[in-house]
Amino acid sequence: MLTVELSEKEERLLEKVAKRRGKTKEYCAKKAIIESIEDMADYDIAVEVLKNSTGERYTMAEVEERLGLVD
Repeated sequence: MLTVELSEKEERLLEKVAKRRGKTKEYCAKKAIIESIEDMADYDIAVEVLKNSTGERYTMAEVEERLGLVD
């Protein structure tokens, strides 16, 4: 079991989101926490891969240029 303390502003926002979606506050909070944890795990994996990578790296501008996406 996990307990999370939210500010009044955060609580109101959570209530609005839950109401709009027809879900409980608990459902919305759990979904948000899980998605955030998954994002953090993905980020950690990406950072580790980059640290150990010896391959070439390109900036977004270079990728766009190589793919002919530059106007």
